[in-house]
Amino acid sequence: MIVAGLGKRIAMLAVLCAAFVQVACGESGEELRIYSSGPSVNAGEGEDVRAFQLALRHEGDEAGPFKLKLVVLESAVAQTGAPAEASIKRNARRAAADERAIAYLGEGTSGPTTVSMPITNRAGLLHICPSCSYVGLTRKEGALPGHPQRLYPTGRRHFLHLSPNDHLQAAALVEYAQRENVDRVAILHDDQVWGKGLARLVAAAAPRAGISLTGPPHVPRGDIRGEARRAADAGAGALMTFGNADIGIVNLMRRAARAAPGVLIFAGDSQANSGSASALKDVGHRFRIVGPPPPDPRNALAARFADRYRETYGTTPFPNTFIAYEAMRRVIQAARAAGERADERAAIISAIFAAPEQNTVAGRYRFTRNGDSTLTRFGGYRATGGKLVFDRLLGAGGRAAVVPDGTQ
Repeated sequence: MIVAGLGKRIAMLAVLCAAFVQVACGESGEELRIYSSGPSVNAGEGEDVRAFQLALRHEGDEAGPFKLKLVVLESAVAQTGAPAEASIKRNARRAAADERAIAYLGEGTSGPTTVSMPITNRAGLLHICPSCSYVGLTRKEGALPGHPQRLYPTGRRHFLHLSPNDHLQAAALVEYAQRENVDRVAILHDDQVWGKGLARLVAAAAPRAGISLTGPPHVPRGDIRGEARRAADAGAGALMTFGNADIGIVNLMRRAARAAPGVLIFAGDSQANSGSASALKDVGHRFRIVGPPPPDPRNALAARFADRYRETYGTTPFPNTFIAYEAMRRVIQAARAAGERADERAAIISAIFAAPEQNTVAGRYRFTRNGDSTLTRFGGYRATGGKLVFDRLLGAGGRAAVVPDGTQ
């Protein structure tokens, strides 16, 4: 009877252990988790998630005595096309509360990332948004009021992004307009963090390059077609529109293109994707889109990743996918550099900030003290035949706009 009762208790303990306290039971206690959060995960099949998975597969999922695991969380998307704030906070809190979590990759775009950053900062959890570019995530100059200070409630830096920040994207947009012989522009935005911030930076950079504005950046008033016609009547050669990557913004841009046939439409990297290019098929020749550059053909690491991606998923990776892969690779590298201390969040953050400049699938770069990467180049694209087609490399004119390295 005693033996039987003991056996039942042991069995029950095993069940409870497996269900509720995995981190304290046997080998599962050596597992370290990397969380991913974003609006387009689609049950693990998003472009970024595929890149994260491939990095773990090919770079290896071991760091010292620990096993690295990707945990994918999906943010609920509201009707606007942006993740609902409640779901963003829920995901960030889940990762922050997990004692085995060492990094958080999200939210995919800048606006939602400003919601999760204070949560991950209080938890001392490494936070990377591969494609975020809003300057207020890391710098004061050009940021909206209160940024970046309120994103770092502890005062300690924990956030990194790989895409060049919007000081450089603004310079690239202005450079592209110059190359298209545009000397007067109208600027619209969606009044959200990223769109509003980039619009302000472009408005400041354009006059310095000899490009005049029809007026200050603003949210479209009434029908977008009226805005486009007013821009044309004011002598604008281009209408620059900055907003989140959702079908509503794309439809507005399409209407604007139809209403003012003589005006080019410029957009930032939120529209540098296959969805936007497909939706703009009938007016794509009028669009100029700035986004991550295609990989350098001389970059053997990038070529190897592209081959592996095609072999695994049957499609060619987009430029943003290289950046996502590199973000996960950096986390893996930091965990290995931390060694026996890889389960300590502070050690992971220290290791990733201390990493030297190196060649990667995204190009040669390092991270600065405030969390920016030193990547500077952009690609100029056209929406041709429903596809995003590379037009030219941008960024030579943007180097002068780099803010000196340092925390602000």
